[in-house]
Amino acid sequence: MKKTSRIIAALAALLCLSLPAYAQEGMETFMARLAENATVKSIDSRFTQTRSMAVFASDVVKEGNFSFRRPEEIRMDFDDGDYIHISDKEFEMLSEGRLSRTKSSSNPMLGGMKRMLAACLSGDMKALVNGFESSLDEDAASYTLTLVPAARQRSNMFSSLVLRFDKKDMSLDTMKMCEAGGDSTSWSFTRKKIVK
Repeated sequence: MKKTSRIIAALAALLCLSLPAYAQEGMETFMARLAENATVKSIDSRFTQTRSMAVFASDVVKEGNFSFRRPEEIRMDFDDGDYIHISDKEFEMLSEGRLSRTKSSSNPMLGGMKRMLAACLSGDMKALVNGFESSLDEDAASYTLTLVPAARQRSNMFSSLVLRFDKKDMSLDTMKMCEAGGDSTSWSFTRKKIVK
């Protein structure tokens, strides 16, 4: 269940693929730019998932295809045959030959993920950052939004979430979810196709 909780939290953040960020102009500009991306209908890309765990000497790396379809459908197909599929009704995961299904409505974390999805798509930045302390940074090529859970309950899932966006097209390049124990999972996205 703990693994599922981390995956759900990470996938919720994946839904924000089109979040824009301008640190120097402040959070208000960031919110306004996010609203411009409310018309995203679909996103397709390749992704690389890297899991760093203290108990392993080397990282666990998996690759695959990511797709998002409006209103609430996400699919991650790993090259090894595993997959994760989330719709408005169901969360389904195939991992190492084991299939698990959960109704989205029966799990509070899935409900939270759906609310985060709605915030991303509607451009409601306030709803997205609600319950998090957020900071915005900028460098020559990217904008970075860091979210740290303010509530004790959320801090059990992850200690911080870092989203980096490409300045050229304002799409998500990388996402890193850090856990309290020092473990982390990161995703990088390439060959992105965004349909508005």
